[in-house]
Amino acid sequence: KLRGVESNAGFHVEMVGPSEFSIVFDHIDQEKSRNYTILNLKGKVVTRGIANSGSITIPRPGVGSYIVRVGKQYKVVNFK
Repeated sequence: KLRGVESNAGFHVEMVGPSEFSIVFDHIDQEKSRNYTILNLKGKVVTRGIANSGSITIPRPGVGSYIVRVGKQYKVVNFK
């Protein structure tokens, strides 16, 4: 189960399967790469990468709350 909180971020997060989730971008700009970072609530980087398409699928880091950040936008996501 996935629960999210947040700002006017230009993306949303959705579960793909029991161990994966996707970052889906609301505005698709094919020529723009997006840097993403997944952090725990203490600020430690769990994973990071670059998305070159309208969405990217990532392995779920584990049960708990995480910050999904794309550029200066972010969402707090709870994985259960």
